[in-house]
Amino acid sequence: MNRSHEKAGVLLFSVLLLLVVGCAKNPYNIRSAVSSGSSSRKVLVGYIENRDLKSLKQAPKNFKDLLQFELIKNGFNLVPYRKNNINARNKEGNKDTIGALPESLRRIAGENSYEDYKEERLLDKEEIKSLSQNDSFDLLVQGSISIQSNDQILDRKEYNYIFLHIFDSEGNNLGMISSTFDNKILYESELMKKVVEGLAIELKRNSGEMIARQGIKDTPKVSSKGDN
Repeated sequence: MNRSHEKAGVLLFSVLLLLVVGCAKNPYNIRSAVSSGSSSRKVLVGYIENRDLKSLKQAPKNFKDLLQFELIKNGFNLVPYRKNNINARNKEGNKDTIGALPESLRRIAGENSYEDYKEERLLDKEEIKSLSQNDSFDLLVQGSISIQSNDQILDRKEYNYIFLHIFDSEGNNLGMISSTFDNKILYESELMKKVVEGLAIELKRNSGEMIARQGIKDTPKVSSKGDN
C-alpha cells in the first residue's frame, strides 16, 4: 500500500511540475500565425456588426481580430480591406467645410464626430462585386454578434448570438455559420478564443466546397455541335 501511495504521489508531483513549467514558458497565452501566400483560399473579413447597444463597442473588433488570426492559422490567405477612396475624399471635404465655421459652431456641426467616422458596414451584393474589382478574393465574411441579458435579478441569464455570412466575389451568399450559447459572456477572452477557433475550423471545413461552387459558376459553358 505504501509503495502504491508513493507511486501515486510521484505521478501527481510530475504532472504538477509539467503544468508549472508549461505555465512558466507561456504565462500569457502568446501565439503566432504565419500567413501562407501560396494558399488558394483568399478570404476578406468585412464588417462585424454589434447588434446589442449594451455590449462593449470593442467586442466586435476583438472578435474580428481573433477571427482573422484563426483563419491565418487554418491556412487562409487574408486579403486586407481597403477603404473606399471616394468616401475618404468626401470625409476630407466635410472636415474642411466644418473647419471654415466659427469655433462656437464647430462642435454643433459635428467637428469631433469625424474622428469616429465609420466607413465599414455590412455590404450588399453590388458593393461586394465592386469591392472585388480592386481586391481579388474567393470568400468574403461579414456578420454580427449580439450579447443580451434578460435583466432579471433572481434569474439573470445571458444569451449570445453569432452569425457569419459567407459571400463569393460576385456578392452571392454561399452560406452561413452560427454559434449560439447561453449563461456565458462572450467578452471573456478565453471563451471568445474558443468560439472563434470553432468558427474558423467550420469555415475551413466548408470553404473547399464553397470555392469549388464559385469555380463551376465562373466556368464558361461550351456549346456542343448540336446547339444552334
